[in-house]
Formats: sequence, C-alpha cells, structure tokens
Amino acid sequence: HKLWIPPVAVCPGHDAPLDWATESYLRPHNCVVTANRGGGKTNVLGILESTEAEFKGVGCAHVAATLNQSDKLRDYTRKYFDVRTGLASGDKERNIRLKTGGRIEILASTLAGVNGPHYPHLSVDEFDEIQKAIFLQSLGIALATDEYPYSAARVLSTWKHAVGPMTEMLDKAEEKGFRIWRWCIFETLQQCRKADCADCHEVFCYDRLGTAHSWASVCDGRARRSRGYMLLDDHIANKFKAMSGDFVTYESEHLCTKP
Repeated sequence: HKLWIPPVAVCPGHDAPLDWATESYLRPHNCVVTANRGGGKTNVLGILESTEAEFKGVGCAHVAATLNQSDKLRDYTRKYFDVRTGLASGDKERNIRLKTGGRIEILASTLAGVNGPHYPHLSVDEFDEIQKAIFLQSLGIALATDEYPYSAARVLSTWKHAVGPMTEMLDKAEEKGFRIWRWCIFETLQQCRKADCADCHEVFCYDRLGTAHSWASVCDGRARRSRGYMLLDDHIANKFKAMSGDFVTYESEHLCTKP
C-alpha cells in the first residue's frame, strides 16, 4: 500500500506534510493543522491513525464536522486495513479494532457522541465547521494511560472563516499549548517542469473588482520546488481560473493566506 506524502516545505513559514506526519507519529503532541482544500489532511491523518493503531497499539477517537468527512476517513483506514489482511476486526465502518490492541473509533459530531469514550489520541477534522461546544467536549476524550502515557489532540481544517474556530485557535495556539503546522497548494502540487513561465503570464484569475492576477505572479516560481501529487494543469484550469470573480476564496482555500 503506497501513499506519496509531500516531503518539501516550499513557502516561507510552511511545513512539509511528511514532517507533520513523522513528528506526530514519533512525538505525539497537541497541534493544529491548517492547509489547502484537497491538500491531503484527511488522507494523511488516516494513514497516521492506522499506523499508530497497528504498530503502537494505541487508540484514537476521530471526530469530523460532517458525515461526508468522516466517511472519507473511514474509506482511507478501511483501504489500509484491507491491504494489511487479518489485522482488523470490528465492523470496519465506525469502529476498527486491531489484534495489536489498537483501535480507531469514528464518533458522531454531537455533544452526546463525543461525551463517552477515552483514548490517548483525538483527531478533529474540518475543525472550522464544528460547533465550539462539541469541540470543547471532545477535548476530554484524549487521555493518557499507564501503557501509553502520551495523549494528543490534533485539529485539522482549511482556514475558512474570519470569525470562527480556526481563527481563534490560530490566535491562541501558544496559550492553549497547540503547535501550528501549515501548508498550501505549493506544498501539494506536482513539480512544474515547464520550459519557462511565459505561458503562465497569460493565465488569469480576476477578483471582485476586476483586477487580474496571473498564475505566473501567484506562483512566482514556487511550483518548480513543489514535490506533491496534485496535477498542476488541472489545478490551474479547474481551481485557479475557475474562481475568477472570487479570488479571495482562492486565497483562502488554496493559498491559505487569509480566511
């Protein structure tokens, strides 16, 4: 079973997704991850939780803001354990138990759903869409044990709302004891191998005032340092150009420069 996790931090102040996954596995810690839409947050998280459950025998509770998002995590972990034949028991839908003692439980994003279980690790996905009361209740899930004395809460989301959970978390991360990890489209794009940037000066996305932003000016050569998996031409055509008239959404969901 193979998964390419981008290993290079391209933008100043950003992190490589592989660095986050490695650090989280080796040294569990409270953290907040803000990254681009489609930037592999849930996919990498599914692999991280699966390997922790298999090789460390640790339990993790997973809470997502929407049913669709929790289904994605279920599909990623189920694919992993279907390949690793014989490791998992349980229904492999919402509650996976391993012969190693590890466990992944996908919880309903409700106050009742996050009230009961306790595991050393907690993951909260699409955090910027979750109700604050549910998040605060879920923090009580992460609980260290004598066998595994390292609890960790991991919070992941695209930064969407100027006033919302992610903005508050980013503002108060140090105070709350959460380490911030960031990446954007340039950490997750495939490497650009075009001969030069001439054609990219003719590709535009317009903001609400009609000001043109060329892909060349937005990229500024960063895609040449990218080592990700997202197809460059597809992204330019179906994300960058397609968002003309609403450039601020592109800045939020893909460049990750503002909510």
